[in-house]
Amino acid sequence: MPTIFSIISIVLFYILASGLFKDKNIVLISTFFYCVLPQAFSELTPGEGLVESFGTMLFLFGIIALFKMYSGEKNKYCILSGILFGLIILGSPGGALAFAISLVIVPLFKEEFIPAVKTIFLVSLIGTIISAPWWMTVIYHHGIGTIIHGFLVKNTSILGYLVKLVGFSTGCGWLFGAALVLLGITYCLILKKWLLPVWFILIFLAGEIGYIVPIVASFLMAIGLLKVISPSLKFIEDSKRGCNLFTSIFIILICIHGIGTALNYNTEFHYTINPVSYTELRDVEVDCFSAIEWAKDNSNENSRFFVVGDQNPWWGGDWLPVLVQKPVINAGYGSEWNGNLSEIRIMNDMIIEKLKNGDISSSERIANDYGTYFSHLFIIKSDNTVDLITILKMDDSIETVYENGRTIIFEVVPEPLVEEN
Repeated sequence: MPTIFSIISIVLFYILASGLFKDKNIVLISTFFYCVLPQAFSELTPGEGLVESFGTMLFLFGIIALFKMYSGEKNKYCILSGILFGLIILGSPGGALAFAISLVIVPLFKEEFIPAVKTIFLVSLIGTIISAPWWMTVIYHHGIGTIIHGFLVKNTSILGYLVKLVGFSTGCGWLFGAALVLLGITYCLILKKWLLPVWFILIFLAGEIGYIVPIVASFLMAIGLLKVISPSLKFIEDSKRGCNLFTSIFIILICIHGIGTALNYNTEFHYTINPVSYTELRDVEVDCFSAIEWAKDNSNENSRFFVVGDQNPWWGGDWLPVLVQKPVINAGYGSEWNGNLSEIRIMNDMIIEKLKNGDISSSERIANDYGTYFSHLFIIKSDNTVDLITILKMDDSIETVYENGRTIIFEVVPEPLVEEN
């Protein structure tokens, strides 16, 4: 599905570009740049990129409708934009953040202030109604502070802004891409066309939506190439043949650099000494779900889990809180909205280090120092965890309560029982 959504996104990008620019060269070149920018799809095409790819597709649908409001039938496309906004919120928080920024920027540059505010309010209202199942559930379980803090923790750090600016070339895919974006921004500012530069800067600095950045960046890159670089080459070279030659060489260099960067981005997906078979992955998932089902039925409301995965715990821990319906103290996914993701990672590494040494009491104290505790260890069996499992099986302070071919669950034995044994 992520691949299908990504292919649809390319088509939607072309439609969006066709609506924004009369110059067909900009439309084609920007679409080409969007297709080859590694960051546009590095998070979208893997199976784990389902939310991001779906959100990107809906974001492009919404932006097309947003700009269509100013080409006629405003009321119809205003309602459509609101509906799509609601669906984006339901489907992808990152896409929703990007669309919310766009919803503020586009009307303010396309209308007078008062009509723009009315447009923003109406689209937001419709989106809020459509997305009510999501935000009402979040507020009911976690309070409205979680949603508010989720945005503030990403976007109020000056240091975070500086780090993003330092990594500007990475955000645009590669160094040539960043240079073209800067040229495109400069060209737009000289002509006093503010929409694209402001739109790009806000999307770029927003955080957690790096896969949206190439959408706006591709427009600026095409403008930088066709409106700045190409005329400059024509000025240097009087002959048309010379201009075409230099332009062709420049484009070829960009393509070579982009392809090289793309291959570098995906090296980890193509190279492995011991490939994992589909059968092995299937067996791991089947056994994990069996263990999760047992944990759900055989743990109480006070139970808390600590997950130890194969390479890292995040993919296992991400789903465990929902499936087991119990807290997982080192679950990473979603913790960035509370601002404590870095603390969870530090705590996770410290606890695992103590567990590897067979020091259960110290690992419990570390959890307590971070204001939490764990009653169960959920461990996925692999070459990386076999020694850990062996050490834990010899420890009297925990006991094995469930085990199958690919997973094992330990329960921490209460202190009085340890002393009696």
